[in-house]
Amino acid sequence: MRHAFEFGDLAVLPESWHNLLHRVLRFSMSKPFRDYYDHVAELAANTAKENQLSTLVELGAGDAPLARRWLSDSSISSIVIADKHLHLDEVEYLERDHPDRLQIIRESIDFTQKNAWAEDSLLVISASFHHIPKGQREQVLTLYKQENLLICEPLSYNIRSFLFGLLTFVPALLYPLSSQKPMQRLESILWCWLIPVIPLMLTWDAIISTYRQWSQSKWLKILDEQESENEAYRTNGIVQSILFIQNRKVRSKEKSTEPPKLVI
Repeated sequence: MRHAFEFGDLAVLPESWHNLLHRVLRFSMSKPFRDYYDHVAELAANTAKENQLSTLVELGAGDAPLARRWLSDSSISSIVIADKHLHLDEVEYLERDHPDRLQIIRESIDFTQKNAWAEDSLLVISASFHHIPKGQREQVLTLYKQENLLICEPLSYNIRSFLFGLLTFVPALLYPLSSQKPMQRLESILWCWLIPVIPLMLTWDAIISTYRQWSQSKWLKILDEQESENEAYRTNGIVQSILFIQNRKVRSKEKSTEPPKLVI
């Protein structure tokens, strides 16, 4: 199978459907269903503090689920959000409420292309790396050889994730019951209940996302070939996190000669 499509990638879908897909996805990966975004936001914040990095950058941000959580932590003073297709209508109020802490990059930022970032930044790519075709991923990673990078994925390439993905329709069907603006509630009732295309789209996207993931052995091979000061692969069987720390600003650690450790 080639790089199979996800509905979330299709430019032909109406913008309202894209926005609804993102809202339902954010709902399905948050408590009480999952704690993915909470986990990634905390992991990124702790990683930045441990490595004396003062700015957190959410790449491929969409409607900025990580930045929303970082803003609740007063110890995080600098947050940047960027995306190729940023949902400005969903995030501009965040900048108005936190002008001294949050910066929105309004021009289109494609994280598969070279971009300039401050040396004290931790770049976070969450639930997006698998959208890059497998044949291009190693080339994209070379663009980040001088950056501090955290990649997180909500699924892994295994049977457990495939089965997990099949259940994605459950939170999608429950989404209309969640707290929403009146017009958004009507929209979600239409497309989640009356004409339930959104649950079907999200379930398909979850299955394809699982197929698109690199295997655990592939990530460990990639890490073994890196020249980062600090690197790690972590998984609980479903969620994956991959860390590359270059730390151009503070080089306080010697690179370990041991292969990257797998942490469960």
